Amino acid sequence: MTAVFVLSTMFSMGLKLSVTELVSVLRDRQLLTKSLVVNLVAVPLVAYLLIRTVPVGPAYATGFLLLAVSPGAPFGPKFAEISDSDIAFTSSLMVILCLLSVVTIHVSLVALVSGGVIVDAVAIGRMVLRIQLVPLLAGLALSYVYTSIGNRLHTPIQRLSDISFVSLIVLLLVVYHGEIWSLVGTGMLGLSAAAVVVSLALGYVFGGPYLEQALKQ
Repeated sequence: MTAVFVLSTMFSMGLKLSVTELVSVLRDRQLLTKSLVVNLVAVPLVAYLLIRTVPVGPAYATGFLLLAVSPGAPFGPKFAEISDSDIAFTSSLMVILCLLSVVTIHVSLVALVSGGVIVDAVAIGRMVLRIQLVPLLAGLALSYVYTSIGNRLHTPIQRLSDISFVSLIVLLLVVYHGEIWSLVGTGMLGLSAAAVVVSLALGYVFGGPYLEQALKQ
């Protein structure tokens, strides 16, 4: 179900957007720079400070930190689509973050984790290319070469993405309900909630007011 969600979401984004729209995002250097700073620096640093402040088990702390230093998740474009935000910018940012993550994950872990850290950059690159970039590029190519086919395919593929998104959340809650329940009392639920709130606040401060100002202009 995860594979269906990611592949359909990326393919749908490719069908909906154009290369021009994705590339034009790079011209907004101010917003792009802020977004990269939040994702690559601020969020990992917040996660590090949280696990240093709140005592949690080493396994929980490691998983929490790994999530924080791994940017470019395909949920970004889907949330942008749901909230009627700038899908072109979000998709372009996801691609950039995916490419940078091959290097930044290792750098972040070396900077934040004591002891030897081994990161398989090749494996990360292959995964990013296979499940995110290839379907996105395939959608872009199909929409560019066969525009009418791309337009007809977008709606059913987007519907598949929506259905698989909801199904994935339900399945995760059903399959891992025991593991989720076991987190009660470990401090991880509160820690995760705090990280989400701070991340949303950072995103709004760095991007929200700027976007609102740009729309007014």
